[in-house]
Amino acid sequence: MRLALLLGLVVSSFVWASVSGVDFDPASRTLKIHARFDAQENLPRTMGAGLPMLPYEPVHVAIPRGYTLDSSAVEHGQGRMIRAKVERASGQLPLSWHSMSRNLPAQPAPDFAGDLFPAKRFDVNLQKLHGVSIALVNVFPVVYHRSGFTDTIDEATVTLHLKEEAAAGSLRAWQRAEVEAFVKNPEVVTAWPENRAAGYDYLIVATPEMIGYTGADNLQDFQNNLTSRGLTSKIADITQVIKTEGLSSVPTVDDADKLRLYVSDEYASSGIRYVLLAGRGTVSATTPSIPSRLLWSKIRAYDGHWYDLEEKIPADHYFAALDGSFDGNKNGVFGEPADGEDGQDVDFLPEVTVGRVVLSSTAQLQAFVKKVNWSSTATFAKKTILSGELLFPEMGLYGDEYMDQLVGHCEDHGFFTDGYTSDWEATKLYDRPKQWSGADALKALKSSGVSMVNHLGHSNESYNMRMSSGSIASMTNEAPFFYYTQGCLAGRFTVGSFVDKLVSSPKAAFAAVGNSSYGLAPEDPHAESTKTPGASQMLHRQFIQSVIANPGASLAQAHQASKVAFVNDKAIQEVRWVTWVATFFGDPSLGMKF
Repeated sequence: MRLALLLGLVVSSFVWASVSGVDFDPASRTLKIHARFDAQENLPRTMGAGLPMLPYEPVHVAIPRGYTLDSSAVEHGQGRMIRAKVERASGQLPLSWHSMSRNLPAQPAPDFAGDLFPAKRFDVNLQKLHGVSIALVNVFPVVYHRSGFTDTIDEATVTLHLKEEAAAGSLRAWQRAEVEAFVKNPEVVTAWPENRAAGYDYLIVATPEMIGYTGADNLQDFQNNLTSRGLTSKIADITQVIKTEGLSSVPTVDDADKLRLYVSDEYASSGIRYVLLAGRGTVSATTPSIPSRLLWSKIRAYDGHWYDLEEKIPADHYFAALDGSFDGNKNGVFGEPADGEDGQDVDFLPEVTVGRVVLSSTAQLQAFVKKVNWSSTATFAKKTILSGELLFPEMGLYGDEYMDQLVGHCEDHGFFTDGYTSDWEATKLYDRPKQWSGADALKALKSSGVSMVNHLGHSNESYNMRMSSGSIASMTNEAPFFYYTQGCLAGRFTVGSFVDKLVSSPKAAFAAVGNSSYGLAPEDPHAESTKTPGASQMLHRQFIQSVIANPGASLAQAHQASKVAFVNDKAIQEVRWVTWVATFFGDPSLGMKF
């Protein structure tokens, strides 16, 4: 587990906001975003490590069909200059859990260029969702002057100047609904014609061993279950997929590239919504496996000294977000901030929902299919386990309080979530009252009839929730459960992991979320300091809110939505990191009915 501590500025007064409208004027080829800052809605705050924390209004605007973004500008009235009382949190950034120091040396605060932060009242960058260009706009009602003053405005108009381009593309009904739900101006999406071409819903990419198995609870039985839920499906052999050269007339680089291009072709031609990657995750010269893509990210870390932790993270996001190559500069390093189309950032808005199940034997396939078949018709008990560990004794930092944020209403760092409701029964494994053990965790799993399990604590590839991977065989739950862990490396599917085994074991989880590299933990070691959440905790809170608010809806889509909720913060490396690292294991179409 790594610990995320973000430096910040606290503005003494709250700022609220409302976007009153987005107006499109074809004559002037402009989109105007009108924002007022008053007492209507609390704003999130920026959280770049070492930089001032300031309120901002995130807006998603669809670019009309037949246009693209040319330039942008902002207009606003006279601001109010106030000498702000500011507070800076301790200058500590992600820490290595295995090498803490009681007297952690201070890190100099990163500074901003020029006299103002941010340098402009707004920023704009482009993304695409189902072929629709979307401007991600952040409007800043407060800017900070290096002299110690804040400059606050009451309203602003951001103008996006457009230029014409050839109109292209069409939308299936479900794609249109997703875009309309995401943007502030859904009325412009009606200009896209409807795509009514025949297709199917669900692509299963599997290894030959899994496809060739014909005994009970095989992939055909899995497909039958999908059919019973109204989903049409298709199975593809990964060995055939990676033999295919030049899909879509686009040169391929490696097996992961070929798999992504195949998924992209099936999405474009057949409108698939879900992709299941089923088979071994470890690369072998003799045994077929499901490829993975390593995506770049870099954060600050402490391991006896401060340094930049730069990693290439196994990330199934690469197979879900299908725009661009993710290696625009062709240097062989995927996922860098300028690796998107036209030198912009890479694609953060997924077109399809991906789940992975790591299977090294047909017995594991049987266990997985049995659990999916049972879970798809079950009504789950409203029972959860909240497990929080003592994270850093040197700082008196426990996971307990952060697990409590998953219950009821939580307001933290300018965003609100509503988690488990009062009719849920929670078993708490918390270290603050008394340290719990792996044996305590096993006992709670067996005895509580639990349906959801949440964990925040230290982990590695074969150790999680204070259990070794070997303990999974001791799980004898009558019903499978859903599992979510923020622990480091617990879902590192490229080498085999604790979470892999949970999902492929007969009596454990039917699906899970786990990290393929280091998780980023909450901070707040001192009650009087600025409270900034760990990015993994941000995803966890958003996920639970979505699941509780939408019973029966796809868990994988809830997980995906938890990442998209912070897409306007994607320039922050901690947000980028957890977008890559948090991986969904299991059937991506499956939900839970309570």
